[in-house]
Amino acid sequence: VPVRAAIAGMAAALAAVLAALVFGSSVSHVIGDPAVAGWDWDVTVGNPHSGDVSAQAVPRLRADAFVSGFTVTAMGNALLDGRDDVTLVGLQTVTGRVVPPVLAGRLPDAPGEIALGGRELRALGKSVGDTVAASGPHGPVPLRVTGEVVLSPEITNEQTELGSGAVMTMAGALAVSPQPMPRNVFLVSLRNPASPAAISSLKQQFPGTVLPAVAPPEVRDLSGVSGLPLILAFVLMLLACGIIAHTLLTSVRRRRRDLAILKTVGFVTSQVRATVAWQATALACAGLIVGVPLGLLAGRWAWILFASQVAIVPAPVISPLTLLAIPAVLLLANAIAAIPARSAARTQPAMILRSE
Repeated sequence: VPVRAAIAGMAAALAAVLAALVFGSSVSHVIGDPAVAGWDWDVTVGNPHSGDVSAQAVPRLRADAFVSGFTVTAMGNALLDGRDDVTLVGLQTVTGRVVPPVLAGRLPDAPGEIALGGRELRALGKSVGDTVAASGPHGPVPLRVTGEVVLSPEITNEQTELGSGAVMTMAGALAVSPQPMPRNVFLVSLRNPASPAAISSLKQQFPGTVLPAVAPPEVRDLSGVSGLPLILAFVLMLLACGIIAHTLLTSVRRRRRDLAILKTVGFVTSQVRATVAWQATALACAGLIVGVPLGLLAGRWAWILFASQVAIVPAPVISPLTLLAIPAVLLLANAIAAIPARSAARTQPAMILRSE
């Protein structure tokens, strides 16, 4: 009986199933957690296409008892190392620290510093600690890259892709932007995000410009394929079942003489069935020992690689429910073994040993 091949196939199928489940859980986590895609606050207030409204908005947000912190933003374009299509966002924290998440390094603290999205870093061939040249109104301005930032496209009205754009302090952004940058969008953190009164208060003060968490287009596209890993896992589970069934049927057919001898020395029907069941359990355990850790590691690695490509927070999710794979596989293996075990229990020792 090709036991090694069966164990290898079983382990590969289990690893693929668990990897697909980890990847699918991570996709669902991105869809359900806006912070992973750069939205690390509760709501935004303002319109990125309006004029500068900070003189009116800042005092209102300061006085709102429901607001725990907010940051003023302004959007423009920057010319970095010859690339003139980089969306630049200036940040000015007012109360609290309401800022985009950072994957590496830190956010800028001084006018001569800049944080870039992952796509921009790859396009410019830069890394954290390098220097980029910005074309300011009065000539080139060297900027030190302090970090890799995840900037939600929603605060720029989807004018940027996920993983692109750049962030500077407000003073630094105004110094390098070739056009005025009106301060018109505010990142707001609430004391109680689930409170209807908090949202209602903001909507009364800023009608038509209060935006709750919205997934960027790239994440919304992921939601359309979130079920594919589960479909793949189901197909691979069928493959694993086929491997177990084939191995057990082959084993019973090739070991008829051994089964006949067992019955001759006194094995009853239940003991013969238990022999086949233990063989199925041993096969499943061998596959689990190899397949479970390999699948979890493969799923985690695949998600981290995917997250680095789209430049979002690499947050692989290994659900505790994946531990149910262990008893589920053992029960399934024994259920599949029922038919070969029944065939083994019907073995006629006299006929088989006479033919031997």
